[in-house]
Amino acid sequence: MEPPKPVHILEKMLIRCEAEIDRLSAAIRKHRDAKGHDRCWENDRELYLALSDTVASDLDPKLPPECEFRQRCKEYYFQQLSAKGKPVPPTDDKPWWTDKESKP
Repeated sequence: MEPPKPVHILEKMLIRCEAEIDRLSAAIRKHRDAKGHDRCWENDRELYLALSDTVASDLDPKLPPECEFRQRCKEYYFQQLSAKGKPVPPTDDKPWWTDKESKP
């Protein structure tokens, strides 16, 4: 059994732990408070990077092709509506961005 650590070492450890809690709490709050276009897949990446065991290269920083990206967003949106019991608008399964009139 290891002898008890001196109080000054425990105090330093406590200070480091408190700082880590503050750092992680700030990252979680930033993620939670993101709204609109600030709330994106990159927010998850930033949150995961706040963890000391996350390696940046393990997270894929590349976006999928635009068509696939928009389709995933659309699917997520409809899934969220459905999960909350809200009516899901009818769709013709044609991505809205392929409509010539809808393009900016």
